[in-house]
Amino acid sequence: MFTPWVCFKVKRRGSCKKRINVQIDMAILSKIKLTTCLMFLIVVLWSFCVEAGGGVLVSSGGSWKELEPGLEYRRVVLERGGDKGSMEQVRFDLQRWKLALCRGEDYGVKTISLSEMRRRKEGVVAINGMFFDEKYKPLGYLQQNGRVLNDYICPAGGLLSGVFTVCNRQANLTYADDFYPFPCELAFQSGPRLVVNSQPNSGLRGERERLSGLAKDGRGRLILYCNDYSCPLTLRECAELLVRPENEGGVAPLWALNLDGGSSSGISIKTAGYRCEHPSLLSVPVGLVVKRR
Repeated sequence: MFTPWVCFKVKRRGSCKKRINVQIDMAILSKIKLTTCLMFLIVVLWSFCVEAGGGVLVSSGGSWKELEPGLEYRRVVLERGGDKGSMEQVRFDLQRWKLALCRGEDYGVKTISLSEMRRRKEGVVAINGMFFDEKYKPLGYLQQNGRVLNDYICPAGGLLSGVFTVCNRQANLTYADDFYPFPCELAFQSGPRLVVNSQPNSGLRGERERLSGLAKDGRGRLILYCNDYSCPLTLRECAELLVRPENEGGVAPLWALNLDGGSSSGISIKTAGYRCEHPSLLSVPVGLVVKRR
């Protein structure tokens, strides 16, 4: 085995210098190298686990149940390690159902609960809407039935990267920088876009939290979704879940858009034969309601 030699120049009395050769045992070097490699591997694996978080395991995709013609519901059961939770999903046909905006200020209040939104709008489903500021004013472009409520379009480089529109009973999602206002049934800005062209959007970041949003499948149906606090998701995890096969909780989306998350997220469902309440921790100034046409 090759044994390296390391030379030191040692200053001695009388300014006399002497070269000293020190032999280093390769066995010691090997142990140092092995220890360093193991520490590096542990750091890499730990970083991967933090990033991946053990993944999101879908223990049951659930089957869709028809609540009313053109309106379906299912619960997707999620499990990560010992944490178990669920995601509520509602799918509906825009030919039979419409998505309406509900604002607290329309009823003389700053904020309103989701169940109250559903009741006041005579709808069957209510979900929280887009982001809002400290004065409870919705952020980004907002229009309903041709009436522009906020004409400012936030640049797509920020959080609100998508503008959702419904026109002639067709839903679309446009990149905010490419959006040009036009009269429509409903339009609002939110983000980020989670799924683009049926694939998870790149660059999604964020901590795990309760999320809500909407997506559109290949048959033109809209899907509203909201997970609970028992198994929170990152934006990336949510996007990857939505594009999974249907029996694993996916919804085959052409695109998906994130709505306000965290303490604002929630969903309220009530039909003649079914009721489900996952209220947001905070009442919100604006929401979306599914109601009959």
